[in-house]
Amino acid sequence: MKIIFCSTGADFAKIKSFGYDVCAGYFTPADMDQMASLGLGCLLQYDQWPPPAHPSIIGYYLKDEPDVRKISIEDQEAEINRYRAFTDLPLYVAMGEQVERKCSLNYDCYMMDIYINNKLSSFQNYMSARMAPHFAKHLYPGKKLIPIIGLYDNTAEFSYSEEQFGFGDFFRSMFRTDDFGTYFWAGDGVTCWGINDRPQYQEWARIFNSTSLKCSWIYEQMMIAVTWVFLKINPLLGKYRVTIP
Repeated sequence: MKIIFCSTGADFAKIKSFGYDVCAGYFTPADMDQMASLGLGCLLQYDQWPPPAHPSIIGYYLKDEPDVRKISIEDQEAEINRYRAFTDLPLYVAMGEQVERKCSLNYDCYMMDIYINNKLSSFQNYMSARMAPHFAKHLYPGKKLIPIIGLYDNTAEFSYSEEQFGFGDFFRSMFRTDDFGTYFWAGDGVTCWGINDRPQYQEWARIFNSTSLKCSWIYEQMMIAVTWVFLKINPLLGKYRVTIP
């Protein structure tokens, strides 16, 4: 899967031309009809009940960063149970970096988003991208994990940088899958900009969508050992406990 986060009314033909095959977001039935005609899958996020059913829907995107938004695991599981009674399709969640489990274990796919942040040093950014995916493998054992690459910028902490491509490439290489997502398609042109707004992002999107890059088995096992030690020792450090920035 090559997922692009977008919204209703997006230029789906243009999205398809960049090599994406799944659109994630809030869409109308007319949007999904157009996706189906183009061979695009839909990962649907919906805020009303019941959500629509449509042949293009490959899964439901239930929560966006419930860890950051402090949505309790109990509330997450209530929503999961409601969807389980409605559909057999996979249920997705997006999350940030964690050193303790803040998402339910009952989703089918966990999408991890770590974007290069101008408030952190290069070392902090790359350490976060290196360690967090392997923490997630401990916290959500046996679950499908895929990266979300940041191809956007805004007027806050995520500013445009030539380093974004290399950082996204690095982050993607921490996972044992060629599936990935990209955030996001289009901004408002005033406070944020996405792939549709910047030719450089379009070039990078084409490269990401045409290349294969996954974590080697040997490196993955090495990092799993390192993160296991960290997660076991870290809670014992008391006031000196380390958290990933």
